[in-house]
Amino acid sequence: MKKQKESLYVKFIKYLYNINDNFDEYKKSQVNRIGNNSFIFLIVYFWLESMAMCLVANSSLDLSIVLFIMLFSNLLILVIIFCYISSSISNLKLDQVDVYDEKDYRLKLKDTAKKSLIVSLIFFYFERLISFLSDILNSSQSIIDLIVSPYQNLVGLLITIIVGVSYYSKLRSKIKK
Repeated sequence: MKKQKESLYVKFIKYLYNINDNFDEYKKSQVNRIGNNSFIFLIVYFWLESMAMCLVANSSLDLSIVLFIMLFSNLLILVIIFCYISSSISNLKLDQVDVYDEKDYRLKLKDTAKKSLIVSLIFFYFERLISFLSDILNSSQSIIDLIVSPYQNLVGLLITIIVGVSYYSKLRSKIKK
């Protein structure tokens, strides 16, 4: 019997919520519940933020400070939502990976190492891109000097290694024999 292909939606949800095994009805209902709770929280937050911005628009505050506060609060809410999703998925044990023998365990470890390496490279790319763009806007150095800056590259590489090792440790702790 052929295994049915997963839709792009299911693949995206499994990736976003870090669900490794099959996506059955129980997991789907729990993911929908977590997603709905997050969505309701975001709707309330954005409504309150819009009301606050309407009040602030009529005040004499500096708009750059208002923009900074708005950006910081949006990033904080994003981190809170991701922490809620991650802790909910972990508490429900939807992200556990079951292995049956030593060969399967080694295969899962190899997949975990690949996934950690890919995440680390993506992180390094975006971290350097954001750092590079902010340096272009705030620095008088040439573009070439900013690209080949040993200090920036070493700091980015060190942070990337820390992110990769911590991500690998997190994924490896989810593998249960």
